[in-house]
Amino acid sequence: MAHRHELEYASRALNSIEINGSFYSLQRPSSYQRWYSETPADFIFSVKGGRFITHMKKLRDVETALANFFASGLLALREKLGPILWQLPPNLGWNEERLNNFFDLLPRNTRQAAKLSANHDDNLKARAWTKIDISRPLRYAIEVRHESFMTRSFFALLRRHNIAFVFADTPANGHTLKISLPILFTFGYMARKNCMSAATPIARSIGGLIGSIIGEKASNRVTRS
Repeated sequence: MAHRHELEYASRALNSIEINGSFYSLQRPSSYQRWYSETPADFIFSVKGGRFITHMKKLRDVETALANFFASGLLALREKLGPILWQLPPNLGWNEERLNNFFDLLPRNTRQAAKLSANHDDNLKARAWTKIDISRPLRYAIEVRHESFMTRSFFALLRRHNIAFVFADTPANGHTLKISLPILFTFGYMARKNCMSAATPIARSIGGLIGSIIGEKASNRVTRS
């Protein structure tokens, strides 16, 4: 199958895909607009947060980085914008103050996101997307890979901010955590990790395309396989 037809095909077999390239670099508004136009009306994209925020800045002093991330074109997905995933590095341990301060910075709807994105720096001056049609709620999910997060305080913080915990289908040599605590959220996030490709903005294999929303209150949306 030609690469240009992969998203068209996958979006008819699945109802949700994770945009992975946004983790490696800021994508362009034109890309988000194209992905929007190539997918069905009821399709949902999850978007992976940038590694500059999670791995390099380690969630500290990220006000401008967050503005750049939201100004890069996410808002052009409009009603197809689903959860935003923040994947933490395996060497970053549990720090309640750090995580709480980061969660406080996150916009909770697209109107707030558009206001935040207006604070982008000059790197995006010529290609920032800071407009919305209507205000829609934003949702977030977090993937942690350090055992120190397996504490009741962490899950209580997620519930307080209504942020989903990511259950990752990870290869045996990946970073897997054993969960022995009860978890209750309004929605969950399941990610298939073993086929992801960093080479393209959207993971290229069907195995790596799964970024599903499960247990969602409103529509119980589940990725089809």
